Amino acid sequence: NAPTVQDYVNAGVTGVTATNLGAVNNAVAAAAAGQADSTAEIQGLAAPAIVAAAEAQAAALGAIDNWAADSSNPANAPTVQDYVNAGVTGVTAANLGAVNEAIGNAQAGQADSLAEIQPLVDNILTSIAAAAEALQKIQNWASDDSSPANAPSTADYLAAGVVGVTLTNLLVVTEAIAGVDGVAADSL
Repeated sequence: NAPTVQDYVNAGVTGVTATNLGAVNNAVAAAAAGQADSTAEIQGLAAPAIVAAAEAQAAALGAIDNWAADSSNPANAPTVQDYVNAGVTGVTAANLGAVNEAIGNAQAGQADSLAEIQPLVDNILTSIAAAAEALQKIQNWASDDSSPANAPSTADYLAAGVVGVTLTNLLVVTEAIAGVDGVAADSL
């Protein structure tokens, strides 16, 4: 198992954080036999990795904040690696577009630290999960409309990104969904 931040603390190695742990572990793992068997040697290996990780984090935070300031050029959009380097968790290739859209909707200076970015990412990941759950409920209803208790609500349609469903037309929409094959109701 790879060493943890606490393992480094216990060994007397300073400067290792959750953000730079991967870089430090890579540096220690790359050391030749006998070059990482004392606190001083490990600290010597860790120090450049810690500096490099801090520089990568600063560059990534800058790229993310620049995107918040101006998201007009897709070539400048942050990458998954930018979020990883910044210490942000939960960003994947599958949700990168949604995350970048949320960051792009922020203002300059509102996405220039991990403490500001992570909650924005967490909110979008929560929204994505809610949309997936709502879409699954709609698909399930299309496959089996035998229990009215399982019928989608206006909130389900809204969470799934379906606009225009109101209490006034909910019954009509729900009946229309019930009339299609479940596979035909699995995406917007």
